[in-house]
Amino acid sequence: MECCTVNGLDKYFDSENAQQKVEDYLSAGLEERAQHIVDFLKGQGLAGQSLLEVGCGVGGLLIELLKAGAEKGVGVDAAPAAINAAQGLAEKQGLSGKVEYQVLDFAASPNSLSTADIVVLDRVVCCYPKMRELVLPAAQHAHKFLALTYPRDLWWVRLRIMAENFFYWLSRIEFRTYLHPPAKILGAALEQGFQPVLQKVFGEWHLVIFGRQT
Repeated sequence: MECCTVNGLDKYFDSENAQQKVEDYLSAGLEERAQHIVDFLKGQGLAGQSLLEVGCGVGGLLIELLKAGAEKGVGVDAAPAAINAAQGLAEKQGLSGKVEYQVLDFAASPNSLSTADIVVLDRVVCCYPKMRELVLPAAQHAHKFLALTYPRDLWWVRLRIMAENFFYWLSRIEFRTYLHPPAKILGAALEQGFQPVLQKVFGEWHLVIFGRQT
């Protein structure tokens, strides 16, 4: 799978989708789940901290972390339209000098990026077919904290994902949603020396923030 074609992300998350997400962020801010990530990390002290967000979308979460005191950030996404929107949003917020965005399939080229104090993957694991190839290098890139959100393994979540993927198949849409085993997601972080410091449920989403054990 080459960059920008993985799981059809470049076509599914197109310019129309990106524009809608920008409008949603500007009108209502972050969703509760993402805001909880910001609030927790802010409580740990963000001053001087570097950020890496994998699957950053239009960049709202990075912007809020920078506003909360982080020093600099890097956001990568496999969807070019999302990165274009993120760059424009950062410029409008006066933060273009503190954040860098690039189109990248992180799992395919993790070593092209520097490590960071904090690494975030918010609603990204479910968009990628090979979970371990995504989560393991993300954990390796994090010095202090790793934040992950992913779907809960519940019958109604499985049913919804099956229905969505059937619709995508009927519509000849390449994109698919994945429900990876939570134990394996957690295991990829644990084997890199992390331990959960926060776990919280937001509807169908499970948020886990890991801290590196020293």
